[in-house]
Amino acid sequence: MYSLCFTALRKGQDYRAGFYIGLLAFKPQLAIAIALVLLFKWRWQALIGGGASLLLSLVLGFILVPEAMRAYFEISSNLLNFLRQPEYPTWGIHSFYGFSVLLFDELNPILTNISTYILSGGTILLLWQLWKNISWVGDQRAWDLAIAITFIWGLLISPHLFYYDLMLLLLPAAIVIHHLPWLASQDKRLLLWTLIVWIACFVGNVSSFAQSILANNFDLSVSSLQFSTLIIFFWGYRLLSITLKSRQHDHPKKYFPVQAVS
Repeated sequence: MYSLCFTALRKGQDYRAGFYIGLLAFKPQLAIAIALVLLFKWRWQALIGGGASLLLSLVLGFILVPEAMRAYFEISSNLLNFLRQPEYPTWGIHSFYGFSVLLFDELNPILTNISTYILSGGTILLLWQLWKNISWVGDQRAWDLAIAITFIWGLLISPHLFYYDLMLLLLPAAIVIHHLPWLASQDKRLLLWTLIVWIACFVGNVSSFAQSILANNFDLSVSSLQFSTLIIFFWGYRLLSITLKSRQHDHPKKYFPVQAVS
């Protein structure tokens, strides 16, 4: 659905792109970032398409599996609390919220909430800053990279980002590889950081699980650091820096008065 949305947006098929992303109604948290971007850039056809597929999914759900739909709405208010249960495999969560729960929840749950709000809110502000400088119809390379960054950080904003959800990073990775010759000319270490992201995603949950086991065995604080979250964020930030720097270079500010131009 991510790939279908991306290719439809790239072809200017906004309604179709929104319809595809709206089909994530079964896991709506994965659509948060791209939905915010579509709203910020006011791609109204995509927003209508997303609303249509969301409504269609709800109607079909209540017709085909009404019991499951009612159960979902009953437990949905407690979904975030699941990560805080002792028996829940929180060590396998890589989102900002999972990162904060692992690091702060045993110390003080309030710190978990503050950390989540700061990390998520700060990332949304960075996305706003990015898209404020990227025109929707213009530099295709800059647009591609902005979409890649949106998908990378959008995953981290999603509260329930399980180990297998990290497979969704394949789309931004494919975008990076497509523009790799140019990106490498701007940042020679970007390919290395892409490799580091893959390694971190592979061993991140194992590392956080091992930290919790060691802490329990030695009666230490059970706080754990999910370092993969930080590395994924930093990967997106490097792409952001390259993209914005290239935009400033391509569109330098003019300091001479209009009269002089005349």
